[in-house]
Amino acid sequence: AITFTQPVLAALTESYICSSCDYNDAKEAVKQFYETPNCSWNNGGGFSHDMTFSCNTSAKDVIVANPVTQTAYKFNVTATNANSDSEALSITATDASLTSIEIDSLETFYHIHAEFLKAANTVVYANNFYSASSLKAASASSSAPGINESNLSPLSSNQQGGDCSNHPSDYMTGPGAQRRIHREMREQIASKIGNTDWADFNEDYDFTGLGFRVSKDGGGVNLGWCIEKQGVFAIKYYGVGNVLFFAVGYEGESEVAGDRDLFLDFSFGRGSSLVDGIPYATFSSGNFADLVDVLVSSCLLENLAGMADSIEINLGDGSGWIPKERYDAQYPGATLPRGGSCAIRYKTCWSSQGEQQCTSNVAYTGGC
Repeated sequence: AITFTQPVLAALTESYICSSCDYNDAKEAVKQFYETPNCSWNNGGGFSHDMTFSCNTSAKDVIVANPVTQTAYKFNVTATNANSDSEALSITATDASLTSIEIDSLETFYHIHAEFLKAANTVVYANNFYSASSLKAASASSSAPGINESNLSPLSSNQQGGDCSNHPSDYMTGPGAQRRIHREMREQIASKIGNTDWADFNEDYDFTGLGFRVSKDGGGVNLGWCIEKQGVFAIKYYGVGNVLFFAVGYEGESEVAGDRDLFLDFSFGRGSSLVDGIPYATFSSGNFADLVDVLVSSCLLENLAGMADSIEINLGDGSGWIPKERYDAQYPGATLPRGGSCAIRYKTCWSSQGEQQCTSNVAYTGGC
């Protein structure tokens, strides 16, 4: 894998990806990336009312590249003081010409980006399918805790041969499960652009969002994402009502006709993802999820219990909550009576744009 040193990075033109930008959009967008000029207040006459504000004029080149139309716009962005009475700046963007090295580097980027879009907008299918349509409410009965297993599709029940690590709720159980799912997604994407001789193709667990760098003969472009609005989404599909959504981004570096490194970032879509037909955000809101009379699978209950910090039992007879360990010791092998419920307390984390977020939660269920 190729590693750029700082002098080489400094030779790359600051650039930004924008799939929706035309010339006017690009010209307006680059003004926010001006280099701050050196400014000062000066007292020419010796009195406070004679203070004037002045700056030198800073200048730098900025490129906006539209990978959809494969069009790039280059501007020389300058900044200086707008007047001598305030600290307001005057920012201008003047058309500039792309160098041949920048043109070659951008052509390489367009090709890589097209490959990525085609590969990353993908659906990865689970080995087993879980259907939320056949679930029954997770209310307790006199014969069995939780849901009635006979009402589940075969692969929705761990007791009937399903693998609960292959259920979308497994994603909330910890970083190990998340890395495994990300790896499956990454391998699926890599297989679709595997003929492009990537020197390194893996997940970046410290995604900085610095962008994608393309170089040739010491020059090239350093492409950032901060003005890009078009999302790329990958889906892990487990069955009807059971799906995980990810926004996929990439950074890395490439030499024109040379080595390539690509690092993927998976930002989890809690609002779009579903577990047993329930938005994933329900289980990670930092509040409580009332599942006592909601359609859930035994795999969801098993994964919640497996990650629990504590579980309490309420028999529904007014006696209040007791630790599950005490209940199991007092009533070994007993099932939860009708009207009983469980309070499962757990912590779950997820990654979004390279930052980990965590919440502490409580799920109330009809069985545990």
